[in-house]
Amino acid sequence: MPAKWIACYNTDSTYYTSDTIRLYNDMYYYLGAHCCYITGWTFDNSNTFSLSRTHVCEEPPLSTVSIDDCKQKIRFGKNGNYLTISIYKRGKLKDKFDIIALEPATMYNGDPGYKLTMKRAGVSKR
Repeated sequence: MPAKWIACYNTDSTYYTSDTIRLYNDMYYYLGAHCCYITGWTFDNSNTFSLSRTHVCEEPPLSTVSIDDCKQKIRFGKNGNYLTISIYKRGKLKDKFDIIALEPATMYNGDPGYKLTMKRAGVSKR
């Protein structure tokens, strides 16, 4: 089963304009965070993931996935003291993040989970 991490926002474009991204490995995190827009990272394996956007404040919730956001390649590297995640599509760099922290977090149902905090190190090509 693919692993899904989500980021939760109050505006649709925040994921692409924010310099800091917080992903939670809890697909129901947004219920407690009371946000309307979810950006999901669904990992197919350790090398690829797909990006989705869902508007949960409308019924039924509208989810979209662009062909450009599917099967993106991930490469890990190092930038000074930070581990980096570089995201590529068709061989071109789309985004780059410095991993700031991976911390324990409580999931919506009370189970233990994780929060991944990343700082954008490259400009989103959106």
